[in-house]
Amino acid sequence: MDMNVEILTMEWIEKILCVDFMGREVLREQINHAYISFSQHHEYISIKFHMRENVPKFPYSIRVPVSLLAWQKNQIPINFLLHVKNGFIDELEIVAMDLQEIDASNIDLSNIEYDIDKSLRLM
Repeated sequence: MDMNVEILTMEWIEKILCVDFMGREVLREQINHAYISFSQHHEYISIKFHMRENVPKFPYSIRVPVSLLAWQKNQIPINFLLHVKNGFIDELEIVAMDLQEIDASNIDLSNIEYDIDKSLRLM
């Protein structure tokens, strides 16, 4: 993985997990024990997580526990979706909402909106 892509990937992962929700610490632990692969396509980026060793399973059967909405500096909305499959973090999917090309280095994370699955929200 290119150094700039690696830095952006870690920044995106940290940003999506900075909001608090039930089970977040399990996902953090899984990420710390995962090999990460990155692929970029025209209108989406896929960051896949491959577990290196046994880690605790995410205790909820929620496919997308948290997502966030950000914008490219040209105002194109970008949706970040954290996918969990069979109890393990599977992918951080980043999609341009208008299906235009994503410029990974041009995503503004200063004005974002989170969406946490209602069953995982902390009061």
